[in-house]
Amino acid sequence: ALSTAAAGKWWGNPTGSTATPAYNTLPLTLSWTFNSGAAATDASPRFLAGHTGTIANCYLLTTTSDAATALTLNIFDGGTTIFSAGAQTVTAGTAAGTLTTLGSLATTAITNNDKISINITSGATDWVFTVQCK
Repeated sequence: ALSTAAAGKWWGNPTGSTATPAYNTLPLTLSWTFNSGAAATDASPRFLAGHTGTIANCYLLTTTSDAATALTLNIFDGGTTIFSAGAQTVTAGTAAGTLTTLGSLATTAITNNDKISINITSGATDWVFTVQCK
């Protein structure tokens, strides 16, 4: 357990150091769960990144998919897509439990308080899924 001995100093560090941890060394994970894949701008509430960090990959875990309609989505950092190729598409009829790696990232650096949002450009209400970038 961490406790403070003095302002800005942390006890309980396994190395015995009392140095203040740097926030940009903490893992950064962005995660959303959707109960519908219907097309929507700002399909998830926008949120602010909790600290500065980097992400290396984004994944989509399918819970259920639509048999006929693919899911296309885009993740934005301050209004700019994070993907090199723009919106990403997951095939219609994707099996439950499938983990899909979304495309290569154009943006990997996330800054504290960046505004992160997701748009679903096409899909269907049958899509239930989780997106995670880490």
